[in-house]
Amino acid sequence: MRMISWMRRKEPQRLTYNVYIRRVLKKFHPDIDITAKSLAIVNSFINDMFNRICADATRIASIEGRKTIKMRDMDNAIKLVMPDGLAKRTVSAGIKALTKYKESGAGRSRRRRGVVERFCRTL
Repeated sequence: MRMISWMRRKEPQRLTYNVYIRRVLKKFHPDIDITAKSLAIVNSFINDMFNRICADATRIASIEGRKTIKMRDMDNAIKLVMPDGLAKRTVSAGIKALTKYKESGAGRSRRRRGVVERFCRTL
C-alpha cells in the first residue's frame, strides 16, 4: 500500500541543545567559536547525562512504589550519576531554577507536564 505524503509517519524530533551551548559559550568566552563536531559531542554528552539521571530517578521512584518522580528522586539520581562537587552545584542550580519558575507564575494558566516528567516516562 502506498502512503500519501501527509499520512507518513514522522520521525521523532531529536532533542538538541546546540543553541544553548553556543549561548553559554558566547557568554563566558565571546571570542571563541565551536566546531560542528565539537557541538555534536557536547550535545551527545548532555543527552547521555539527562538519560542517565532520568533512568536512575525512575528506578528510585519505582523502588519506593511510586509512579511519580519527586524532586528528592531527582536529587538522589543526580548524586548517583555525577561526581560529588558537580552534583552539589547541579542540585543547587536546579533548586534555584525551580524556585524562580514557581515565583514567575509560569505554567499556572495551562496544565502542562514538565520536561523531566515527559522524557523520564519514555525510558
